[in-house]
Amino acid sequence: MHKISNNSVQKTSLSWFVWSYIKPKWGLVCLSLIFMAIEGSMLGLISYSVKELFDSVFVPQDRSSVWFVGILIFSIFSIRAIAGFLQRSLILKAGIEIVSKIQKDISAHIVDLDYEFFFKNSPGDLIERIKGDGQIIQVNFVQIVMALGRDTVSLAALLTVAFWIDWKWAIISLLGLPILIIPILLLQKFIHSISRKSRVSSARTTTLLDEAFHGVASIKLNGIEKYIKDRLNKVIDRTRDAWFGAELGVAGMPALIDLVAALGFLGVMVFGGMEIIDGKKSIGDFMSFFTAMALIFEPLRRLSNVSGQLQLLNASLDRLHYVYKFSPKISNRIDQKTSRLSKSKSYLEFQNVSLNYGEENILSGISMKIE
Repeated sequence: MHKISNNSVQKTSLSWFVWSYIKPKWGLVCLSLIFMAIEGSMLGLISYSVKELFDSVFVPQDRSSVWFVGILIFSIFSIRAIAGFLQRSLILKAGIEIVSKIQKDISAHIVDLDYEFFFKNSPGDLIERIKGDGQIIQVNFVQIVMALGRDTVSLAALLTVAFWIDWKWAIISLLGLPILIIPILLLQKFIHSISRKSRVSSARTTTLLDEAFHGVASIKLNGIEKYIKDRLNKVIDRTRDAWFGAELGVAGMPALIDLVAALGFLGVMVFGGMEIIDGKKSIGDFMSFFTAMALIFEPLRRLSNVSGQLQLLNASLDRLHYVYKFSPKISNRIDQKTSRLSKSKSYLEFQNVSLNYGEENILSGISMKIE
């Protein structure tokens, strides 16, 4: 099997995915991003409306403002709900259509490959590449786009509210973020490595199950049920361990964010609380700021997951893109210029024919003529 030198192989797995499959669905993705931005911006309005609720209604006990603030908050949540439903529907549709196209293209390409490719790659592994990796790509693609589209806008809106109320409070609450850089880089490397092992183990499990179920008659005839069970148990255990390791790495990202959030809240509570006691800030300012900071760490946690999800996506893309490194050696082409032979002169001739089965040579230099 030889390697092909087309553009799809020269590209990295991620750029191949973006330009070959996301680009044709760019309109659908962009439309979903618009609704994501609307949904994300509503969080900033929610946090700021808390200030009005306390400063304009609760503290002055103004009954006339209750309906105004209540309808304002109701409208914000309603817009957020509608935008959230629309963006989820659009990005899910884009993700499913993208992965379906990948599965069709990969399946068609594999069917055209020579037998040597199937000799080196088991059916179970190929099925897992098309089905299992395709599903992982769809799930992580949707989550990554939603995080980058919705949560980035949410983060920007909430930070704007926090800095608008008091820039010193905002800086104090975010002082611990630089500490996360090195741990996040180490986690990314770990997640990518363990994700590849997880996908390989999963493919091995599918292969063994396929062999066991197709060869069940031979297994029972030879009485090797225990041997097959032991093999399956070992490979399933390896898959479980690798899967757990990958999920553990992804879960570590938001845990780091929560630790930094705890330090930030402690600092603001001490510094900001004193200003409230001294009358420099209103209760509405304090409640609005804390609402913004409480909401800010949720999109920040989801954004911290993006790096882990991107590693999972890359691992599955690498496994699918790998198939495009191969092309058939034999192509059945019909030469349109060949003239039709008359029946009286028709014959079939083989000259210097060779045949390999894998790496082993079966026929070498065979010539014959059939008239």
